[in-house]
Amino acid sequence: MACNRLSRQELIRLRRREGFVGRRGEIAAFRDNFARAVEDPAHQFLFHVHGQAGVGKTSLVRQFEEAARGQGAPTAYVDEAVHDVPEAMAAISGQLAAQGHPLKVFDKLLATYRERRHEAEAAAGTAEAAPGPADQDDPQGTAPSPGSMIAAQAGLAGLGLLPGVGALTGGLDPRQVARGADRLRGLLSARLRSHDEVQLVMAPLEVLTPVFVREVSAIADESPSVALFFDTYERTGPLLDIWLCDVLVSDRYGPLAPNVVVTLAGQTALDRRCWADCLDCVTDLPLDAFTEDEARQFLATRDITDERVVEVILRLSGGLPVLVSTLAENRPRAVEAVDDPSDTAVERFLKWETDPVRREAALAAALPRHVDEDIFRAVVDAAAAEQFGWLCGLPFVADRAGRWQYHEVVRTAMLRLQRRRSPQTWTARHRRLAEAARRHRTDHAPGANPADSWSDERQLEHRLREIYHSLCADPQPSLTPALSDTLDAAEHAPTAVRRVTETIRQAGEDAGAVEVRDWGDRMTTALTEDGGGLIAILTALLGHPGLDVHGQARIHHVRGREHRKAEAWQQAFADFDRCLELDPRNASALLGRGLTHRYMRCFERAAEDYTRALEITPDSLEAASQLGEAYRLLGRYEQAITEFDRALARQPRHAFSIASRAVCLRRLGRHEEALACLEHAIEINANYAWAMAERGAAYRDTGQYDLALAEFDRALAANPTYVWAHARRGITLRVMGRHDEALDALGRAAELQPNDPWVWAERCHTCLESGRHEQALLEADRALAVDPDYAWAHRARGTALHALDRHDDALAALDRSLELDADDARVWRLRGAVCGHLGRYEQALTDLDRSIALDPVDGHTHWQRALALTALHRTEEARSELSTALRLTPDSSRFTATRGAINLLTGRLTEALTDFDRALELGDAPTHTLARRAKTHLLRGDTPRALTGFNRALADADPSATATLLSLKAGCLRRTGHLDAAREALEAAWEAMNSTSGGDPDAGLVVRYETALLAAMPGGSATAPGAGAMTAPAPVDGNVNAAVSAFTAGDAWAVLRADERFTRAFGDGPTGSGSDSNIGTGRGTGTTPVTATARVTAPDPDRDANTITNPDRASALHGSNAPSAPTPLLETALISTESVAILVRCALGDWSGAEALIAELLDGGSWEAIAETELGLRDLVLLPGVDTERLEAIRSGLIRHLRATAAVPE
Repeated sequence: MACNRLSRQELIRLRRREGFVGRRGEIAAFRDNFARAVEDPAHQFLFHVHGQAGVGKTSLVRQFEEAARGQGAPTAYVDEAVHDVPEAMAAISGQLAAQGHPLKVFDKLLATYRERRHEAEAAAGTAEAAPGPADQDDPQGTAPSPGSMIAAQAGLAGLGLLPGVGALTGGLDPRQVARGADRLRGLLSARLRSHDEVQLVMAPLEVLTPVFVREVSAIADESPSVALFFDTYERTGPLLDIWLCDVLVSDRYGPLAPNVVVTLAGQTALDRRCWADCLDCVTDLPLDAFTEDEARQFLATRDITDERVVEVILRLSGGLPVLVSTLAENRPRAVEAVDDPSDTAVERFLKWETDPVRREAALAAALPRHVDEDIFRAVVDAAAAEQFGWLCGLPFVADRAGRWQYHEVVRTAMLRLQRRRSPQTWTARHRRLAEAARRHRTDHAPGANPADSWSDERQLEHRLREIYHSLCADPQPSLTPALSDTLDAAEHAPTAVRRVTETIRQAGEDAGAVEVRDWGDRMTTALTEDGGGLIAILTALLGHPGLDVHGQARIHHVRGREHRKAEAWQQAFADFDRCLELDPRNASALLGRGLTHRYMRCFERAAEDYTRALEITPDSLEAASQLGEAYRLLGRYEQAITEFDRALARQPRHAFSIASRAVCLRRLGRHEEALACLEHAIEINANYAWAMAERGAAYRDTGQYDLALAEFDRALAANPTYVWAHARRGITLRVMGRHDEALDALGRAAELQPNDPWVWAERCHTCLESGRHEQALLEADRALAVDPDYAWAHRARGTALHALDRHDDALAALDRSLELDADDARVWRLRGAVCGHLGRYEQALTDLDRSIALDPVDGHTHWQRALALTALHRTEEARSELSTALRLTPDSSRFTATRGAINLLTGRLTEALTDFDRALELGDAPTHTLARRAKTHLLRGDTPRALTGFNRALADADPSATATLLSLKAGCLRRTGHLDAAREALEAAWEAMNSTSGGDPDAGLVVRYETALLAAMPGGSATAPGAGAMTAPAPVDGNVNAAVSAFTAGDAWAVLRADERFTRAFGDGPTGSGSDSNIGTGRGTGTTPVTATARVTAPDPDRDANTITNPDRASALHGSNAPSAPTPLLETALISTESVAILVRCALGDWSGAEALIAELLDGGSWEAIAETELGLRDLVLLPGVDTERLEAIRSGLIRHLRATAAVPE
């Protein structure tokens, strides 16, 4: 028959509960809380017990735990045995499972996390030199290594391991840490199996905690309550504060059930930096020493009532509960047993233990910082080897997750006693403990790699015990090895440095070794938030007098690494240089210095260091692959491939070398090979997001944009936070003309990495291409807010300002860009274009020449130079420059159409037609090119083809050009005798002109001229088509009455001549005298821009003779710098106003005025303008009543000039 017996643990708890004295108010407050509904405002979910060591906090927490269990609540207890948040959650999960409430999903996920973190830590040692996303076409360099960040992801905020919190980040700013996290993310994507596993290691709290909270809440839903206890919170608080506060107070990890009650117990108050905003939710339970009444009551429960004995105990204990309990343990009956004033407190603790073996065992077991049975056997004499169970029952010894620890007050007293009583015994026992730890460490070493022993938790515990006991036994001789261990930790496991320095500090304190304690204090202080971090520790180590040359070299090497992480480049170089002075064959220092050069984009010097490292260690995979990477970044792709081949000969499946080699192949145009190599790298590592993104770049290079997008999507599926893939995807969408999607992709990149100016600059570029110039300016300003010295962003800003016609501001932005990078050919080219817009053509040529010197194969710069030469009337040079541009970029429709315009300008009509036809084949915007092509046919005398061309141009014409094109069409119809059709075309031209906002003065002039010409022909109309059409757009300047009077008289020529909107076109100066005016001659283009007049003001003797004062003309000559902008020279008016002015004067018989204008035209006008005038004279000759002889004489002179300069129109 089974009997229902209490377990030993239950019996112990029962006896302790019955013998517990005091704290009745605290226990009642905690117990009564379970009777309240969670909706009751008096219900509490967070208790904080605090007070000095030995005051009874742990005992009270255990009473709370018993009270909770008495209410049917599952409980869990956590103390300083946990080292991070995942361990705390694991401890809670294990205890709940033991009570029949397992967290199954959490336990499975935790096991996966531990496995994946171990894999990541194993890879981190070799990952530092591997490039991250920022290395790939990203000018921003890198930041902290993956190895220095893995542990930080476990949530060790209190240890200063998170960005902006403490020592490990040192001088790094958030941008650097963000880039370091991106590198770690890339490493994990390459190593782990899925994106979820990457996230699990990168942000374990974000993945584990929601599952933990959900399952704990489920248990709470099925129970009266769940009670969680966090003891020794003065030690665990820095580890758990932020996480626990978020779990309890916020919804960051999901809602926690309201009946989960948490108790914190520690010596200190809660950290206000974390808890200040929620102190109103905390039930504060401060504890102090027993009052005299409470102490007497406690002693009475132990049957100690003799007043003299009670007084001695009260005096010796000071009311501290742990001391009261210890002194009462053996229930002394006589005052003589405790009344020896010379005895130490420790002797009082053990006074009633009569067995000398046990007494000595208790003292010896206090030497280790924690004890298990193996450690106990190593430190005690053989006679006490079986007394471990007895030791665990002592009131001042408590179980801490399977390891037993003395109460701090008791242990401290015992250590001092032993150190004073027998220094030899003290030394011998610590040596024995140090040797045992060393033996365990060496017997269970995971491998020959020093980094492995630092990453293995069990090995680390053995090493820390060895350091502690060696320093306690022999402080002076052991200090140098301990400091060397500190250096080892700094080199191989920076996250372990704090534990080493705290061990040294505690050894110095416990052994009374001032120098050891001072070293520990100094190094521990360095690891505080403002202490200087590892760099400060390494600097201190350099000053240790026991350091040999090899040790100095190592310190300079590791400190150089830390300076590099902090982007303190010069300090990093100084350390690496000093290391190499001390140890010239230190390949690691050469690799570190090379990496620093690479981060600073000094790739040549990086290659030199890698080459030297390879000479010292010819079999180094890292040196070979990094040398290849340096050559790749230098653009020496063939050399890079050679080095990558060398690395792959050592390790054929080295995915990084395979992928980087593929990038070189892509740069060499060997895209199919590159794609195959990248796919091979992905076969080796199925989550190699960088290789996938590089495949996307290879497809983009070959114009296979859909395939490129698919690869970028593939990379982002492997790593959704891969900034470079988001950005390159956006750039690809931009090239495809999908600008809104491009901005979305680049916006996602900016969200992930807002402190990278390159991303904002690419958004600016996209806005420019899509015509969003104001937004482009904002994006450029965002880039400059991140990095005011980012030359690329200043160039982008100049481009935006140029597009907004803020040319002086654009020049200022471009000048700033050149101050930062004087060798950027693109900036010089853009500056030349801006100067062209401002009419500063000589300066434009100077800037463009500088651009060509830097980049002689850029066809766009030669094209811009041709425009400047054209504006300076150096058309033959301009034509030659365009031929150079087309040799460099043979398929440019823009360059071809521009050369066609210059051929037309200079009378090479056949070549002009060839160029226009070729431009149309290449996809040039048809309206301008079709119109110019039609005009070329017209000047050749092929009116039918000209008519066809104007009709084709009208099919897609912009409304602002419709009226002019219809007038030219009407002229063709008139010349072929189709007067009715010509009249209809003019009617449509008038309607188009009137519907255009404000009207176009040049279009109005051409339409009115053609109207007057048609009206003067036999069979033509005496009035303008559409009677109201001519008067609808009223003159904008004055002289309205003259215009109306002339029209009423039926004299269309006089109406046209009297309209003040066109007085400047007719050469009228301010006084109205045409023959004395300085009239524009059409030099340069033979035409006038759409919004310009034909007149150019007289030269200013104080102004540069090469500066054109007409900004509209300059704008038409140079156009926009954007690739989609219309072609300059093709935007200018199809009929020059000076030609119309000459013809109108001839029609009115103003021969002197006409001859004056003709003289200026012949003196400097273009062949095209002269040919236009000759064609118009042919039209006038056909009118009735004109002076045919005079007109033919003028025409003959023009023909002679045309024959002398080019060819006679057919």
